[in-house]
Amino acid sequence: IPDYLDSDPNPEVLLQLRSLGYTNQSTIGDICDNSIDTNVDSSFVSINVKQSKGEYQYVEIIDDGFGMDIQTLEEATKLASKTGKSRKNDLGSYGMGLKTAASAIGLKFEVFTKSENDNFLIASYDIEEKIKSNSFRTPVRIGSEEEYDEFQLKTKSTTGTIVKISKIDNITDNNLTQFTATIKK
Repeated sequence: IPDYLDSDPNPEVLLQLRSLGYTNQSTIGDICDNSIDTNVDSSFVSINVKQSKGEYQYVEIIDDGFGMDIQTLEEATKLASKTGKSRKNDLGSYGMGLKTAASAIGLKFEVFTKSENDNFLIASYDIEEKIKSNSFRTPVRIGSEEEYDEFQLKTKSTTGTIVKISKIDNITDNNLTQFTATIKK
């Protein structure tokens, strides 16, 4: 008999978490809330939506805040992490916000982030890869100079965070103009 039981969840649970009732607008709004949090200190938040031939390619939420160090990024990509938030009715208080919000519209999200004293980091949270590998591990790497140059153009800063949602399969409005107008409201 082993000393412990493996209680790690099956990564397929991530597919079920995608259906927690997020609307497309609340998905974007929830991630934007992270960007305007007082601990982030953003003065600039932007949303980019790319569509090609009627298919959504990605949605990016960009801020020029403090960015994340490696420990904060690890907590941001960990399911049910400690957040320090105390709002009882907010999934973000239980370390679920970013993961459930981003996955509500796409199967993959990447976090590009740079804090003052850390490397430029890129983490890739891909539900299909987690299921295939039967692991909750999230790959992270140091971004290239070219990637950091593009990051600085988008954030208009040397620090900040970009959440890029891709493998989009659940945006309810195929009309990009209407979709972006609804998000702006």
